[in-house]
Formats: sequence, structure tokens, C-alpha cells
Amino acid sequence: MKKSFVFLFSLLFLFSPSVSAHTGLESSSPADGETITEPVQNISLTFETVIESGSSFTLNSESAEVPLESVTVTDNVVKGSTAEPLQNGTYTVDWRIVGEDGHLIEGTYGFTVSAKQEVEPATEEADTVEENSETAKEAPADVQQEETISPAGTMPIVLGVIIAAALIAAFVLMRKGKK
Repeated sequence: MKKSFVFLFSLLFLFSPSVSAHTGLESSSPADGETITEPVQNISLTFETVIESGSSFTLNSESAEVPLESVTVTDNVVKGSTAEPLQNGTYTVDWRIVGEDGHLIEGTYGFTVSAKQEVEPATEEADTVEENSETAKEAPADVQQEETISPAGTMPIVLGVIIAAALIAAFVLMRKGKK
């Protein structure tokens, strides 16, 4: 009787979901809240753990989505590039990754491009610098992360609950059999 209880109890731990850490954004280039003064075409996001190939990001300017030529995933890095250097303004990167454990994780961060223009009169340049410094203050300063549990991540939990219910039922039936 005790052997069967120990066996059933050990099955609970054998099939219970493993504890796994979720990944987050470790660093990015351009960085969150950064004001870039040089022309930029490449965006790179580095995460804390390995991410799956379905991971991606979009780049949005103040007015519209900026098309990316290519987005690649290698280990814990997602990289993308634009066809032309980014124009001056505020940009938001909306990223969406699939962690190693199958969980979908989303986040966003922002940066500002304030590259020097090739030919521009001095009075307009002073106005542009002033506008860009105001825009930089409005750039998102916090990286927001949101976790969504995927169906693959809930299966071990459901299985664990079913096994726990079976163990409780077996225990109750064994107790009734003794009386």
C-alpha cells in the first residue's frame, strides 16, 4: 500500500513542469532612450537567453512603420536593417520573441535620431537642435515587457493538475479499502 502511494507520488514530480526563466531584453543598439547623432541603418536587440527563430521586431517612426530589409535571429540576438539611414525623429522598436521555453514575450523601447544634416543654414540648424532636444525628452524611457503564455507552455501545467487529481483519488480509494 505504501509502495503504491510512494510510486504515485513520485510520478507527480516526474511529470511536473520544470521551472524555467523567461528572457528579457539585455541590451540594444541603438539603446533605449538614446539620441543618435550619426546616420543609423542597423538595429540589434540582445536578449538574456537563446530565442527561437519566430522572433522579430518592427520599427515605427512618429508617422508610420519603417520597412526593414531583413530581420535575422542568431542565438540570443535579433538584427534588422533599413534600406536608407533613418531620418531625424523619434522611433519605437516593438519586439516580439519566442523564448527558449516557448513563451511569447513582447516589449517596446524608443530612441531618437538627431543626425547632422549635410547642408543647412545656421538659423534652421538651431531650431532643429532645439526641436530634437524636446523630442528626446519625450522618447520612451522604460522598456516595457509583456508576457503571454503560449499553448505549449500551459500543457505541462494541465498535465500536472490531472496527475495531482489522480493521486488524490487513488489515495482516497486506498483509504476506503482499509476500512
